[in-house]
Amino acid sequence: MAAWAVKYTMSFILNMWCNTKIIKLISPSIIIIILYLYGASGSTNTFDLGGEPSYSLLIKTNNTQLNLKDNFKIELIISGSGDVDFSKIFVFIPEYIVMSKKIKVTKINYTCAEIDRLTNTKLCRGEPITRDETPSFWSLIPSNYYENPYISGKDQYFGTQLTGAAPISFGEVMYSPNSSIAHYAPLTIDFAIADDAPPGDHNIQITYSYKNRERWYQDRQDIKIHVNRFYETYYFYIITAVFTLLSFIVLITQIIKDLRNLWNKCIG
Repeated sequence: MAAWAVKYTMSFILNMWCNTKIIKLISPSIIIIILYLYGASGSTNTFDLGGEPSYSLLIKTNNTQLNLKDNFKIELIISGSGDVDFSKIFVFIPEYIVMSKKIKVTKINYTCAEIDRLTNTKLCRGEPITRDETPSFWSLIPSNYYENPYISGKDQYFGTQLTGAAPISFGEVMYSPNSSIAHYAPLTIDFAIADDAPPGDHNIQITYSYKNRERWYQDRQDIKIHVNRFYETYYFYIITAVFTLLSFIVLITQIIKDLRNLWNKCIG
């Protein structure tokens, strides 16, 4: 008897569900709202920049017109927003312009504590790590470069080079250890121009690749540097200026001498 009552009750509820027009209209909306709330709650992350990724490299150099043996520096900043699962950077520098065929790469390594639920922040500290590389190399980008920065204690960071902007990810932080004047971009490349580097223009290629799920994105940029010929160097300009000045002095002296001789003839 009890089983028959349960069966009858379930049948009645199902019949009402299927035949009530109001329920038919409302139920799909309810299901959609529930799925949306479930999905949103499942993907929430305090430091997740969220959404489809869009990043690019910001490149700063100390000088692109160089003499032999000059030091050359490239600073790389990763700017943008969105979810990134994996990323890397590939750098190609013509080895014949690099002294000793060796470059120095400095990467800021951030170590972060667990999220403080009371302040909703993550405490992180940075450490510059320098290593030697060949002129052509690739490097993985740390995953926390895509997280929101909050640096504690004496370790400070400068904002991006854009006036009025503040970094929204570690990839945009100009790191300054112990509040010193010196600061580091997320990635820095240093090398000296070889003393036998051919003069003229040379290209440095930098390819930044990143992935979200199964989709890859890429930003490629070229840096053009110019190795001066002997007549383009600063010293050549100085020598030319000195000879020009001496020639001018000799010319003025000769003019004065000629005028004096002419005056003497006139009054004689």
